[in-house]
Amino acid sequence: MHSTLPMTTRPCDLDPLGQDDHGSDAPNVFPWGARTGSSAQVDKGVGRLLADAGVAIGPQAAPPERTVPERAARRVGVQVIADANGLAHGYELLYRHANGVDASGIVNGMHATCEVLAAAVLDLGLPRRARGLSFYINVDRETLMSQLVEAIRPGWGVVELLECIVVTPDVRERVRHLRQLGLRFALDDINSLDDSRWSLLDEVELIKIDWRSVRPTDLPQMIARARERGVAVLAEKVEDESEVALARAMGIELFQGHAIARPDIIVAPSMPRTSALALRRAWLLLQHGPSSEAVATALAFDPATALRVWQVAELDGTRAGTADRPHMLVDLVADLPRPILKAWLAVLQIVDAGPIDPSWTYAGLVQARLMKVLARRVAPDNLGLADEAFLMGLLDHFRTTLGIAYRDPDLGVRAGRRIEQAMREREGLLGALLEFAHGHFRQPTGWLPGPLAASPGLSSSLSIIYRESHLWARERSLGPDARQHDPIGSTWPELVRTSSLGVWQHKRPRTRQLP
Repeated sequence: MHSTLPMTTRPCDLDPLGQDDHGSDAPNVFPWGARTGSSAQVDKGVGRLLADAGVAIGPQAAPPERTVPERAARRVGVQVIADANGLAHGYELLYRHANGVDASGIVNGMHATCEVLAAAVLDLGLPRRARGLSFYINVDRETLMSQLVEAIRPGWGVVELLECIVVTPDVRERVRHLRQLGLRFALDDINSLDDSRWSLLDEVELIKIDWRSVRPTDLPQMIARARERGVAVLAEKVEDESEVALARAMGIELFQGHAIARPDIIVAPSMPRTSALALRRAWLLLQHGPSSEAVATALAFDPATALRVWQVAELDGTRAGTADRPHMLVDLVADLPRPILKAWLAVLQIVDAGPIDPSWTYAGLVQARLMKVLARRVAPDNLGLADEAFLMGLLDHFRTTLGIAYRDPDLGVRAGRRIEQAMREREGLLGALLEFAHGHFRQPTGWLPGPLAASPGLSSSLSIIYRESHLWARERSLGPDARQHDPIGSTWPELVRTSSLGVWQHKRPRTRQLP
């Protein structure tokens, strides 16, 4: 039973009917988003955050500088849900094709849902921008029965069951199970009294009545049926003020449609693609219940995958919103409940995996690895310091190369207080490691920041440490092609493990030469 929607409200003006949602000049209600309308009213505070984050506001905005491989930017439609007093209760997320073309019948429902989740939740961080408001995500039967539906968390999302779903015993059982896990549900496009989804009324908090296709004579019975179960009623697709007035007179409390606001089309910033191999490895490991360390090792092979997991942890992790943030990759994995992590890995495998940019991946891995090897060398008894240094190297790589999110607290990922302080003030051993790593692409000259200079014999080992870090990163970012890109010299080094240095030592072969 649900007597009220568990969401806070925000002011929202009712806008007059205008044109369609593709480049309309009519004002819309979306005070914190980037939208296509040139006369859109944008909240100054959030608009500044979007501008600082490099999110394109309208078609006239200049594209952000690209530091990662170009891909078709994701687009997502967002339409406000308001009450009779003009207060926003939430937003519906709508799939829009990346190229702006009509993709109806081309993209299946599961793919569309995954695109919406990746764009709105990860690329744009909308739930963090509008804390307290709910986002309604359309879900078909295939998606409902799959594991990836658990990526929609009750703190910010509502599963909107589409009209194509026919309620069968397995569907009913699935909805009940997910309700026990805390997921929230709404029914989309109700237009008749014999819709099979009415049997789920005890499991939902909202029904949306399709105002364009419903028979007026059925409305009183529909509204009464929902009220008996404590379910809120929304009039959907209301096109003008007279329809809003009629729905309000019948006791309907929520509204969605062009009479309220047109969908805003937001262009998500481009992000590096995740490695299909890293995603698959991590997902298979989770299937067999290994330790968090094993999954973290799989994530360490691809900075983009680690970034995505970090973004999810910032939103749905047990430490989200606290000062006790991750200090190492294993913290990220341990911070997320396994079902949520598996669901998001499934989402990313469908819409985000693809050819990675070797140079971007290589740059992140070589910096993180260099810092980890140095940490092991100067503090061999402090294993945790090496793992912290690796995570710090990745985080600095994100903030340096992705000019999207990391000046924006709603989108950026953050680490534990010690790492953040070291990055900001460049003090202590972690700060010295980062200071040195920033010059790692030039051949080492023997210079070391203060805390590192006190380590005996480190200066003479820099060449080996430097070389090992580059080769380690090259092999993981280029795979078999790494042998064609030796950054150090003209011959391929054979690597021999040495326990004395704790790094890879290089011995040149006598005969083999690179072409």
